[in-house]
Amino acid sequence: MAAGIAIAIDIIKKHTENEWIDTLEELPPTGKPVLLAVDLGEDSLVPAVGQLIEYDVNFVDEYVDFTETLEWLNSEGDSFVAGFNDVKYWLPIPEFPKH
Repeated sequence: MAAGIAIAIDIIKKHTENEWIDTLEELPPTGKPVLLAVDLGEDSLVPAVGQLIEYDVNFVDEYVDFTETLEWLNSEGDSFVAGFNDVKYWLPIPEFPKH
């Protein structure tokens, strides 16, 4: 019975790891590459690999909106073409297989 529970837990984990996460509900961890779904204004989402960075709040004015301390970077670490709110969903990138 314990083996069956372990298998069920693994299935649930794999299922939830493949679900797109709405950026309005949760942001990815900073500095970790993730798959992004970006809205570039054509009523369609474009895939991209990027990461979220957070600026040091000591250098940000107290009147600045929280999201202005965050920025999306592309996979090369450069500023993203899209604005912060254009990234609609994200998905963790799975680990590479061990060989």
